[in-house]
Amino acid sequence: MSAEASAPGQESYEQALSALFNGDAAASQPACIMQPRDRHDVAAVVQQARSTGAALSVRGGGHSRFCSADGALMLDLSSHLNAVVVEGDRVHVQGGAGMGTVLHQLAPTGRMVPVGTHATTGFGLLMMGGIGHLSRSYGLTLDCIEVIRGVRADGGLFTLAAGHTDPDAWRLLRGAAPFLAVVTDVTMRTYPRCALTVIRQLLQLGSLQQALMTAEASPREVSCSFVLGVPPGQREPMAMRYCVAQSQDATHLS
Repeated sequence: MSAEASAPGQESYEQALSALFNGDAAASQPACIMQPRDRHDVAAVVQQARSTGAALSVRGGGHSRFCSADGALMLDLSSHLNAVVVEGDRVHVQGGAGMGTVLHQLAPTGRMVPVGTHATTGFGLLMMGGIGHLSRSYGLTLDCIEVIRGVRADGGLFTLAAGHTDPDAWRLLRGAAPFLAVVTDVTMRTYPRCALTVIRQLLQLGSLQQALMTAEASPREVSCSFVLGVPPGQREPMAMRYCVAQSQDATHLS
C-alpha cells in the first residue's frame, strides 16, 4: 500500500485537519489519517479498517461533520485523488475534487454541470443531491452521474454504469454512497455553459406571498431563492429575493 499515513503530532496530520471546512470535524482527533494515491490504496485502507474493527471516516470536500471522528481511521481523498479530466461532453472527477474545481476545468470548453452555490463542496453534495440555481432546468448534480467507481465495505472494487447494472444498486449508491461505499471517481455528462442574469431585491414581508407565487410560476430557466432577516441599519425584517435566469432578458423577474 502506497497511501501516506499521518499520526497525531505530525505536521502532515495537523495540516490535513486544519484544511477541513467543518469546524467540528477539524477539532476531532482521528487515530490516523491515510491519504491514498489510487483506488487500490483506498481498497487497502478499507480492508485495514475492516480487519482491525476501526471506524472509518471519509474526507472529500471536508464539509461534513462526519468526514473525521475521534479515534477513527480517516481516509483523506483530497490530497492525491483530486483530478478532473474533461473528455468531450463528459468529465471524469476523482473523489477528492471540489465542485468548484470541476467548473473551473470545464470553463475553457464552454461546458458545465449544475452544482450548488459553494465552490469547495465535494462528493457529499454530488452523491446525495446538489441543488443549485440551474436545478429547475438541468436537475440535480447527482442526475449528471453516468458511471460510479469505488470500493465496497468488504474492500472489493466496483464499477456501476447507468443502464448497464443492477438498478437497485445504482439508485442506492447515487443516494447514499457516503454510507454504503467509498466512491473514488465518477463520470458525469455536461451541458453547454450559458450566460446568467442575476437580480437581488429587498422585499417587504407583505409582498412575500405574491413573490413566492411568482417564483413558482416562473419558467424552468428561472430560479428564485429567498432569505429572511433584518438588513443592516434597519429594525424591521425583510425578505431578500435572489433570482437567476438563463437569459439576458430578465424583465419578467422584476
